[in-house]
Amino acid sequence: MFEQFSDRAKRTIFLARESASTRGAAAVIEPCHLVDALVREDQGEFAKRMPNVMRIAGQEELRPGHPFFSAEAASAVLDKLESILPPKNEPVPTSADMPASPTLQRVFTAALELARELHNDQVSPLHLLAGVLSQESEASSEILKQVGISRKAVIAAIPE
Repeated sequence: MFEQFSDRAKRTIFLARESASTRGAAAVIEPCHLVDALVREDQGEFAKRMPNVMRIAGQEELRPGHPFFSAEAASAVLDKLESILPPKNEPVPTSADMPASPTLQRVFTAALELARELHNDQVSPLHLLAGVLSQESEASSEILKQVGISRKAVIAAIPE
């Protein structure tokens, strides 16, 4: 499935796994972990934490050219996510298997379907964000909507 995901989308999923394992309470990666990672990746956290990768690999793609989230929206989403993310416990080792929850699998499927529908070659972080918003009963989707992020706006921001 992930062969159709861009490098940024894959890094975002890696950050979601890291978020889930750092908190330690989750046995699976949930959409709330993905939203946390999407916001942090969008705001350039990966590029800030990994400056040598950008220099060595020469990949400017590590730093988002135009963040989707404003700084205020990013902060609001991260603050609201704290209320639904599991409390921090003993971290799960990175060597431990940590699969995607069934809801997160539906997010991935929705992102892939959207990419196909839009005739995009790869799934980007914005496709993943639209996939989260397609899960209307999901708490992290509700948080995004409370902050003013709509699926329609996300889809409009996806480059053709």
